[in-house]
Amino acid sequence: MVADWPDRIILARSSSPLIIGVGTGENLVASDASAFIGRTRDVIYLNDGEGAVLTKDNIRLFNISGELTLSANNFPLKMPTRHSGGERSQAENISARKEKLEWGIDDAQKGSYPHFMLKEIFEQPESIENSFRGRLIRNEGLAKLGGLENIKNQIKNINRVTITACGAAYLAGLIGKYMIEEYSGVQCDAELASELRYRSAISKCQNLAMVAISQSGETADTLAVLREAKEKNILTLGIVNVVGSSIARETDAGVYNHIGSEIGVASTKAFTSQLAVLTLLALFLGRQRNMSLIMGKRIAKELQKFQN
Repeated sequence: MVADWPDRIILARSSSPLIIGVGTGENLVASDASAFIGRTRDVIYLNDGEGAVLTKDNIRLFNISGELTLSANNFPLKMPTRHSGGERSQAENISARKEKLEWGIDDAQKGSYPHFMLKEIFEQPESIENSFRGRLIRNEGLAKLGGLENIKNQIKNINRVTITACGAAYLAGLIGKYMIEEYSGVQCDAELASELRYRSAISKCQNLAMVAISQSGETADTLAVLREAKEKNILTLGIVNVVGSSIARETDAGVYNHIGSEIGVASTKAFTSQLAVLTLLALFLGRQRNMSLIMGKRIAKELQKFQN
């Protein structure tokens, strides 16, 4: 904030998450979208090395070189640039970057519960159902994962999976490792992202897929591992709850949890949803390979019980 410009906020992202809330007669900034609940459901996730200038009516985004990349309305401030050309003449409209939050004011209220953790424990039946909804084809024993559809042939060729995550998501990954190996026959490892990022274990393997799990999609260690994997041309997949988050945007493909916001610090519905999605992934990989139709139908039948 600058004393000479009291009507605006200047911000920049470097590693840590930064999100703009696009409101009516106001624009907001926070590190987590839950701060915007009750004020707006339209958000913009800044990329690393990206900056912005906000007033109550206007937003402009700039890259690390000071070049204008996105704009809304007529902004009165011309940002400094390292290039003599100044601002880019063709700036995409800000609406191209907007994401719509799936959850609203009800998610931010405890209702009759004494705290959010208990509320989210009791939301698990609904959240698990949401994670499975539309993704099981029982009669064919298949998992239909729309987020992986465009790369399903590429996935069919992988012979190794590395799951990486932190905290409760890592614990879900440990269970996912056993399911993937058991039902698909693909070698699978589960690695703590905060350790893996400092090791040289990420190999240049053409048939390796990296699965990054994160409720927020902004877990710093997991994001660091993901970016290293991408630099080595490893196929990257995400299991993420927050639409438009960094991991969701930077992976090659992925699957959303669709469980609404999780406000409680101790993971509950996000953890069980991650297990649900990993089960679907194991079924998806298995049916691509040697899993029989009978076994696929048996697993799909059991999973469908969560939706009844």
